[in-house]
Amino acid sequence: MSAVAGFFSWKRREVEGALALAVLMFSIACWILASTLHYMAAEFQVKVFFSEFKYFGIVTVPTAWLCLALHFTKRSSLITRRNIYLLSLVPAITMIIIYTNRYHGLFVSNYRIETVGTLTTLVSTYSSWFWVHTAYSYTLIAAGIYLFLLHFFRSRYIYRKQAGVMILGVVAPLAGNIAFVFHNSPFPGIDITPWTLLFSGLILFYGLFHLKLLDLIPIARDAVIESIPDVVLVLDRQNRIVDINPAAGRLFGENCSKIIGQRINHVLTGWSELTGENNFLAEVKRKINFGREQQMLHFDLSISPLFDRRGGFTGRLVILRNITELEKTMQELEAARKTSEEANQAKSRFLANMSHEIRTPMNSIIGMADLLYSTRLETEQKEYVEVIETSAHSLLRVINDILDFSKIEAGKLEIERVDFNLHELVESSVKAFSMHPQRQGLRFSTVISGDVPRKVSADPVRLKQILLNLISNAVKYTSQGEIEVGVKKVGRRAAEVVLSFYVRDTGVGMPKEQSEKVFESFYQLDSSSTRRYGGTGLGLTIVKNLVELMGGAVFIDSRPGEGTTVNFQLPLKTQAPKSPVNPDASPVEGTFRDFKILVAEDDKSSQLLMARLLTKKGLRVEMADNGQQVLEKLRTGNYQLIMMDVQMPEMDGLETTAAIRSMEKSGGGHIPIIALTASAMKGDREKCLRSGMDGYLTKPLNPEALFDLLSQYLK
Repeated sequence: MSAVAGFFSWKRREVEGALALAVLMFSIACWILASTLHYMAAEFQVKVFFSEFKYFGIVTVPTAWLCLALHFTKRSSLITRRNIYLLSLVPAITMIIIYTNRYHGLFVSNYRIETVGTLTTLVSTYSSWFWVHTAYSYTLIAAGIYLFLLHFFRSRYIYRKQAGVMILGVVAPLAGNIAFVFHNSPFPGIDITPWTLLFSGLILFYGLFHLKLLDLIPIARDAVIESIPDVVLVLDRQNRIVDINPAAGRLFGENCSKIIGQRINHVLTGWSELTGENNFLAEVKRKINFGREQQMLHFDLSISPLFDRRGGFTGRLVILRNITELEKTMQELEAARKTSEEANQAKSRFLANMSHEIRTPMNSIIGMADLLYSTRLETEQKEYVEVIETSAHSLLRVINDILDFSKIEAGKLEIERVDFNLHELVESSVKAFSMHPQRQGLRFSTVISGDVPRKVSADPVRLKQILLNLISNAVKYTSQGEIEVGVKKVGRRAAEVVLSFYVRDTGVGMPKEQSEKVFESFYQLDSSSTRRYGGTGLGLTIVKNLVELMGGAVFIDSRPGEGTTVNFQLPLKTQAPKSPVNPDASPVEGTFRDFKILVAEDDKSSQLLMARLLTKKGLRVEMADNGQQVLEKLRTGNYQLIMMDVQMPEMDGLETTAAIRSMEKSGGGHIPIIALTASAMKGDREKCLRSGMDGYLTKPLNPEALFDLLSQYLK
């Protein structure tokens, strides 16, 4: 058993104290084995051999015992290499003297054979060095016992049992050895120490495997349990506290010794509600509050059952982790989140109001400029109108960039997927710039590879916005030369085709270090007060974000004086559209003749614009200033369609639409309602459609989009 315990300890020699315990157990095993063989031997020389051999174990036991005591009582800092050499000096000299004894007789003066009962034993007459070694050994053993006794009276329950086992394991053979050496043995001439060592081996074997000497050695406990800030309590089967760590004493405000032995419900109120008294196997994890000194503390509570090696229930382990600061931080984060949400909502309201307040007059400016340009004008007057249109569209792009950037920052910009004609979208994007009179010095070209599909499924609005932003940026930095827009197929994956779009110009270009920054928010190639090129610095930032939202990537290649090429790749589904529509086609004059529509619009400029646009297409138009007037006119008039502004006094467009749909349920047909609004934030379109509207248009109006939508309902 001693040898097995020594082998087990040796395998775990990296554990604090395991090596000393292994040496002690092997020394005991050597002592017992050599003593047994000594008694079994018949010849005199064989008995002398084993009598001397047993001292390999005898001289090692005291040193190993003291080292184990130092480890166990947290004094391992004293076990230095120098001290080990000093402690081993006397044992080493002893072994030399023993094996040279025949020349000097310093250890044994003579041997003789005696028979005691059935045993034949070798009796020795000891000399001076034997007593030196004996005194030295007893001193080391007594020092170890003293350290264990101190620990026994100062430590907790489980460690008192361990220290007690260690003391008991050494006291018995020590007493037997003293009795033999000083001729007080009950069996004269017989060394009973090996038999008492059998008892020691049994005791230490029990301590090693049952009390977990190497698992629960105090130095390991101090390194983990004692030092952690969590409250740790160990309960027995009767829910009595048998061990705690210092954090528990600090929490409950009592000396640890006073808490040990109490039932858990005396120190932790509401215990029976946390886990049933008889529900031994329950594992509990929950949050609890604990009041102390007018302060409420918050804890994560963990209760786990403890079992012995046979699976029998032995108690519980209770761990309380203080999460007061975490709870406080979480509350602060929640408050900050609410404040941030309120700020975002305020920002969204501001942007919505700004969008409405700017888009409404812009609708009138752009619309009236278009109408004015279609009349008979002198050359000078046309130039003025062109300046108005260019400036208005530039301002509109700035507004759209700011709104889109805000949506992207807030994560509120969504990508749609509809079917459209890709070739027509690219060509119309280039046409929007190439047809402008002020850009006659620039050459625009479109290059679409033959393997690029016409019908694809994606977000045409956002794709066109990307192209328009890139072309606009190219135009801004290219005073003369060429701007080429192209599309080519670069791959395919599953049901998608990967297309590469590019916009190439022959403008001023830029060095590499600047081209790496152009996609940053608000970055401008020339940000000085004398800069030649305008812009907000958001166009390319929005391009990058839109491309990535659509599952693609964007790249730029630019050289000073040679121009710039911006390339982006997108995966697009090749899916035929359900109802092909040419976005550039608009109804001819008189297409909507004999149709009567009602326009609900409170802004007088917008009323005038709508009246001119619609009557030019042959429509009969009536106006209403608010939702109340709309309901009154519906009672007396017959209309084929209603164009409804959303923000109106007295009764807004959403309320009016809900009232109309309610009236239709009681009798009458369905009248199409198209939202006409300056609100272009995320959710505005869905809100209008949920209220019962059939279509949605934003200001400033695109006449072509307006008449395309009207053609779907006026047939």
